[in-house]
Amino acid sequence: MERHYEENGLKDIGVKRNFLQEILYKWYRFRKSRYAYPVMYADGMVSRLKCDRIGRVPLGVIFENHLITLEDSPTKMLWNEAMAYCRSLQVLGHECDGGHIDFWEKVVNLESNEQRDLDTLLVKLGGKVLGSKWRWSESEYDYVDAWIFLCVLRGIDVNLKNSNYSGYVVRPVLDMSKVSV
Repeated sequence: MERHYEENGLKDIGVKRNFLQEILYKWYRFRKSRYAYPVMYADGMVSRLKCDRIGRVPLGVIFENHLITLEDSPTKMLWNEAMAYCRSLQVLGHECDGGHIDFWEKVVNLESNEQRDLDTLLVKLGGKVLGSKWRWSESEYDYVDAWIFLCVLRGIDVNLKNSNYSGYVVRPVLDMSKVSV
């Protein structure tokens, strides 16, 4: 099933919209209003067009072929717990993970206006900014430590995985290269 409607001009079918939603959809479609980054929806559609959000539930933003979910884990946790939390989240039948440090390094090193665009879009979709919290990545530094990152200050570091003092939140991601479309 084709999930990328944006460029190929397929008619958007299967979404039920009320009268006002249909008017808003046509208005956005006419204006060709776009988001800064592609958005993935619960029905599997991926699009930058704002009109495609109407009547759909957003799952997150796609950056560098990874779906960044809308929110962090609800609490700080140790690394093993954080990775188990990510695996417990399923997107289109695929387990999420904590994101490899190489991916998060690209996010951390975005230009400030690109970082702002990403955070703004996450909030517009009902999520939370990446902002100023240290987060776990799925990458281990060694058997004792794992990589952590902080977007606002462009920080990347390592910390103990299993110390009472090393609890962090995690932002689940889905590597889209593992998803068959």
